[in-house]
Amino acid sequence: MTAENDVPNTLKTENEPTVNLKTDSEPAMKTETESKPVEEVKKEELEPISTDGVTVDKHVAAKVVKQLEYYFGDRNLPQDRFMLREVTLDNGWIPLDTMLNFKRLASVCSDKPKIAKAVEDSGTKLIVLNEDKNKIRRNPEKPLPKNSDELKLAAT
Repeated sequence: MTAENDVPNTLKTENEPTVNLKTDSEPAMKTETESKPVEEVKKEELEPISTDGVTVDKHVAAKVVKQLEYYFGDRNLPQDRFMLREVTLDNGWIPLDTMLNFKRLASVCSDKPKIAKAVEDSGTKLIVLNEDKNKIRRNPEKPLPKNSDELKLAAT
């Protein structure tokens, strides 16, 4: 007999067989990227972004760069599991499409050419664009602090 609050351990859809969601003998299924070694994760082919003729309001550009510097900064990056996972997939590069999944960035600007232009013109030393201007990463010349003392200094 099942109690009202019990959740079934199976999920069934119309055209698919029943899928067991919980078993004690089998490990949980992994997503495509979790089950493959980092080197085997398929790298997306992205269209290059042109910033020719693109203009960005200086206040919007400053907010975009500030938000991106926060995501890649000493304080956030070591603690952000999603970002840490993403930077391991493609030599640190994260597509701008992925960055636009962050609501705060998207609320400031969701136009990829404008984001690329803002970074390009900012003179920031923390983040860099790739040659095609469709991916961003932390500047390799600015490695993350390695010990807790350096992290404490970065937080102040």
